[in-house]
Amino acid sequence: MSVDNPDEIDFVSQSQETGTVTMVISDHLPWDDLPGHLVMLQQKIANYRQFIQSGNINTLTPSARNNLKAIEVFFMIKPPRGPATAFLEDIGSELGKVGIDFKYRKFEGPF
Repeated sequence: MSVDNPDEIDFVSQSQETGTVTMVISDHLPWDDLPGHLVMLQQKIANYRQFIQSGNINTLTPSARNNLKAIEVFFMIKPPRGPATAFLEDIGSELGKVGIDFKYRKFEGPF
């Protein structure tokens, strides 16, 4: 499961400290095709957003009901500065408007 499987949930976790439920996206793709990569990422994020807003996250993780929801992307290859990071910041802003926290970072391993 990863960014190139837009209809799959890669991973869901819940913080024991805060209760935040985070849906994780694993992105292993290179940035050779920047527009194509961003379209794939946008679709996966949109599907996660829909999953959260529809309430399906509460069915998958019942303890999520009254807790903050988040989407986090782990990149194997750091996103290039410019259009990619601007896109990610814009996504974060839009998700924040509907109460979904958004983070992204380069995966540092290990599994």
